[in-house]
Order: sequence, then structure tokens, then C-alpha cells
Amino acid sequence: MPSDGMPNVLVALYRYLLATGPTPATKLIDVCAPDGVCRQDRAKATLNTWTKLGFFEREDDTVRLAPGLPAPVRDRKTGEDELRPALRQTLRELVLRADNNEPLWGPEGRAADFTRGLAWCLAMDPLRLHGNGYDPVNRLELDTLPTDREVFRNDTRWNGFKVWTVFLGFGWLARFPKAGTLVVDPTPAVRDALSDVFAGAAEATQRDFFARLREQLPVLDGGTYRTDVESKLTRTAWQPPGTGQVSASLSLALLRLRNEGVIEFADRADPAAGRAVLTGRGGRVLTAASHVLFAGGRS
Repeated sequence: MPSDGMPNVLVALYRYLLATGPTPATKLIDVCAPDGVCRQDRAKATLNTWTKLGFFEREDDTVRLAPGLPAPVRDRKTGEDELRPALRQTLRELVLRADNNEPLWGPEGRAADFTRGLAWCLAMDPLRLHGNGYDPVNRLELDTLPTDREVFRNDTRWNGFKVWTVFLGFGWLARFPKAGTLVVDPTPAVRDALSDVFAGAAEATQRDFFARLREQLPVLDGGTYRTDVESKLTRTAWQPPGTGQVSASLSLALLRLRNEGVIEFADRADPAAGRAVLTGRGGRVLTAASHVLFAGGRS
């Protein structure tokens, strides 16, 4: 995180450029990270990282926002700009973009360390992934991956990963069993993607729903990055979901969205639609669906 960037610094740089337009890099850093108040090297690292990822553009010493970025929405109660799902979705798309993750394994991919770590976490049973410290995560990584593959392997990378996972909508921090415990839960990211997944329709077959969802979020079940990571996992310590079975992490997100009234499931006698099974603890069947219904998103 110190060398690759920090979310709060990214938001400060973004809002300043949104308000003032193209700005010399030196001035941008001096305003957003004043010397003597905070670490300017971390602001510079954030600017460099997100320029490489395509969020900022830089010409000589002038920095500007890449074209087409969404503006934040002003909160009516506080009068302040909020980081809305549209911006979070833009950042997520940049992180998951193919050219930012080539190759997925190795140091060359600009976002590959985060992407493969996220795909690995989402492939794990949430009840086995104890995100209350690095040691249990490291033990699970060593159990499930061969020695020539790695996702974290040190607590510095894990701590940075936690912050960006929450920021990009793939998890949240719990207070139990201790403060700062990461719960890997893609509910916000899935919620943000639903409008594109349904594309104006009120429902979709489960086949179409999951196919479109993994195109939007290729770290989820069946997605390009997820499939790559799962192909490396040790089968003695990890078992893939069965045919038609949804992983526990994605099942968690979909059940939360159903409880929020955002989606609903229908299980119809429709051979062409197929049948998806949402799973919980120990692979227990929670519900089955041939179709997914969209009740509308919420920010």
C-alpha cells in the first residue's frame, strides 16, 4: 500500500482535479499532501500507480483525469461530494482490465497482485478464510497453492489488500473476533454490476445472469481470473464447486441482495435455463434458481 497508493489519497487527487482541471503534478501533490502534514512520497506513489492503471493522464508535468470518468453526487444532507458506486465501478473496471493484469502470475502485471489475491480469496470458503490476521491467511495459502505460486506471502501485501478490497466493494471490516477483520464479501461489487447484467430487463435465466456477471467481474465464479487461479489450487486442500453449484462467497452476496429486495430467485421447470444452487456452510444447499429477477438497484 505505501508504494502502490492509498484510497484516501486517490480520492483527494481525484476531487481536486475534478474541481480545477489539469494541474501541474508538483502543485497537485503540494495541495493534496502538504509537506510537513503528510507523506508526499505516498501521494506520489498513488499518482504514479493510478496513472499506469489509466485513471489519470500525464503530459510532461501536467496531470488530468482520464476522459469519461463519472462525477461524484452531492449528498443533500451534508452538502459534500460522496464517492458513489459509479466511480467505484470505474476504478474496479480499471483494476480488472486485461492489459492491467498481463501476466496474472508475476511482477509485471500492474494490478495482477491484487487481482489474483482477490480471485483466490473469493474461491475460498469464507468460513475457512479467517481475515483477522495474516498468519491464518498465510497457512491457508500454503495449503492451497504450490510453492511456485503466491498471492500474499507477507503481511505488508495482505494489509494493503484489505484496504483496497473494501474500497473496491469486495469486502468489509468487522469488529469480531477483533477490529479490522476482513470479511471477503462481493455484495457491493455485484450490486453495482446488476444494471449492466440485466440491461433493462426484469429477469434473466440463471445461465445468462452468471455469464454476464462474470464478464463484469472476472474474479467471480467462472471468470477469466478466477478460472486461472482455481486451476493452480491444490485439490487435496480445496474442492471446486460441483456442476451448477455457486461458490459460498458469491452465494453470500446474492442472498444478501435478495434480503435487501434488490433481486429475487425463481425455480421454474425450464430445462433451457438450467438450475443454479446457492450454497452455504459445508456446501449445504440454501436455495436453487432457474431465473433471477431484478427489482432495481440502489446506491
